[in-house]
Amino acid sequence: MENENNDSNQLISDIPTVIFEARLRTFIEDDLKCTDLKHIHNQLSELIQEPEVADIICISGVDILPLLAERSGCWKLWMALELESLVAVEIISIKDHEKPRHVTLRDILSQFCVYKMHGAPLPPSSHSFEGSDSTNDYDDPEISSAEVFDMPHHDFDGIWEEQVLEYFNFCAGAGPVKKRMSPMALFHGPPGTGKTTLCQAIAQRIAIRLVETFPHTKLIQVKTATLLSKYYSESATQVDDLLTKVKEMCQNEPRRIIIVLIDEVESIAVSRHSGIIHGEAQDSLRATNALLTGFDRVRSCPNVLFLSTSNMIDCLDEAFVDRCAIQIPFQPPSEEAQYKILKASVLELVRRRIIVADVSELIDHTQLLQSWQEATLYSDVQTDSPTGKLLNIIRQLNSTTAKGKLGVSGRFLTQVPEQALMKCARPNKTFTLDVALDCIKIFVKDLLSARGQKRKSEVEAEPDAKHHCCCCAKKRMRDF
Repeated sequence: MENENNDSNQLISDIPTVIFEARLRTFIEDDLKCTDLKHIHNQLSELIQEPEVADIICISGVDILPLLAERSGCWKLWMALELESLVAVEIISIKDHEKPRHVTLRDILSQFCVYKMHGAPLPPSSHSFEGSDSTNDYDDPEISSAEVFDMPHHDFDGIWEEQVLEYFNFCAGAGPVKKRMSPMALFHGPPGTGKTTLCQAIAQRIAIRLVETFPHTKLIQVKTATLLSKYYSESATQVDDLLTKVKEMCQNEPRRIIIVLIDEVESIAVSRHSGIIHGEAQDSLRATNALLTGFDRVRSCPNVLFLSTSNMIDCLDEAFVDRCAIQIPFQPPSEEAQYKILKASVLELVRRRIIVADVSELIDHTQLLQSWQEATLYSDVQTDSPTGKLLNIIRQLNSTTAKGKLGVSGRFLTQVPEQALMKCARPNKTFTLDVALDCIKIFVKDLLSARGQKRKSEVEAEPDAKHHCCCCAKKRMRDF
C-alpha cells in the first residue's frame, strides 16, 4: 500500500504518508472478505503510482477521484464501476512538526481505508444485493432501549470533519491481555456544543479507519429515557439487561467492533453520594450500580467502545467518572468556530438552491466564502463582500453589547440562517448571497434587541419585587 516511486536516497521516515478513504459504490456487495480488501488495496496502490497522475496535488479533505479519472483511463473505469470517492483524510509527516495541507502524489506513501456506506438508498438496478448484508448472520439480541446502526452509516456522513481518533485507535487495537486503558470516553460541557454529533462522527471514522481490523461495526445509540421506569428496581434491571446484550454481541463476532453511545448519561449515572444526602429514590442509585457493574463485565471485551455525553458533570457519580479514561470538556465555540459553523450553514443553503449564487467562475460553491484566516486578514478592505458581511455578523454576536444576551452555541448558529430567511421570505422571491447575509445580520440585530429589552424589564422588576416582599413582611409583623 505504499508508493515506490520516491527517490531511493530519501529516507522512508522523511516521506509523508497520506491516508485515503476509498468509498465503494452502493451497489458493491456488502460482504467484503479480507482477500477482497487486500486485492482492492493492491490495485489502488498500483494505480496511484501511474506516471499520468504523478503530478496531481493531493489536498487534505478533497476528493481527488475526478482528477484521477481525467488523467487515467484505469481510474476512469474505477470511478464508473467501483469507487464513489477517494479522499485524503490525513497527511502524516514525521519530518515536519506541522501537518502539510497538500502534497504531490509522486512524493507520498499511501494507505487506503476501503469501506461501503450503510443506510444509503440503493439504485433500482441493485436490489439483488439487498439480501447480502453479512450482519444478518449474527444472532444478535434485540435491544429495545437503543437504536442500532451498521457503521459507517449514511445518516452520519459528513456531520463533523474533525478527526479525534488517536485515543480510540489504541483502545480498539489492543488485545484483551495487553488492554489496560478503559474503553470509556466522556464528553461534557454546555448544551449545543456538538458532543453527541462528535461521538457519532467518531464512530463513523472508527468504522472506516479500523476496517482491516474490524470489517464490521455496530453503533448502539442508547435511549436513556426508555431505561428509566416508574416501577421500583425496573430501571436497574433494564440497564443490566442492556449491557448483558452488548457483551453478547461482542462475543458473537470478535471481528466486529461495538460502539455504545450513551447520550445524557447523567440520567443513569447520577451521583450516589449526592442522592443519599438529598434523599433521592433508591431506584436511581440501583441504576447507577447496575451501570458500573455491567460496564466492568463488558470492558474485558477487546472490541467494544463506550462514548458518553453529559451537560452536568458535577451530577455524575465519581466511580463512573473514574472509569472514563478519556474526559474531554467542551466550551462554547470560539469566534473562529462560530465563523466556520455559520459559513457551513450558509453554504448548505446555497447547495440546496435556497440561496442563489453565481459559481460559474469557481470550482464549486464552497469557494463563495473565504476561510477564517483570509477573512480576518483582509477584513478592512472587503467589508461589503460576502466574506466581510459574514465576519461582521460574527463580530456582532461577540460585541460587548451582546454579551450575556445570547447563548451562542453550535446548535443556535446552525439554525440562524434558515430562521432569518424564513422571517424575510416572500412569495416567489429568491435570495442572492448578499441579500441573504443582510437578512441574517438584521435577524441577529433584532434578536439581540429583543433579548436586551427582556433583560432590562427583568432588572427593573427586581427592586419592585423586593419592596413588595418587604412591605408584606412589615404588614405581617404588624398584624402579628
